[in-house]
Amino acid sequence: MVTVRDVPLPDGRVVRTHAPVLLVQGGRDRVAPPAHADLLARALPSAERWSRADDGHISVLDACPDAMDCLAAAWRTDGRDPLIMP
Repeated sequence: MVTVRDVPLPDGRVVRTHAPVLLVQGGRDRVAPPAHADLLARALPSAERWSRADDGHISVLDACPDAMDCLAAAWRTDGRDPLIMP
């Protein structure tokens, strides 16, 4: 799940990411539709993606405890302490 990649932004800037990326998408989200997660997933192919079909924009936050555990485990797998930023 750890990604190192140059990500082109719509305004022409490029950002380099080296971090575990977890996309959590609510299937009923009317603010950030699934197409947005699709775009991010294409830009970050090693990102992990969780689809929560019955969640909307706010109810998807119920996944936060599991998401934090997942990201912390990814940092540990990469040999980092999840509480110490690089």
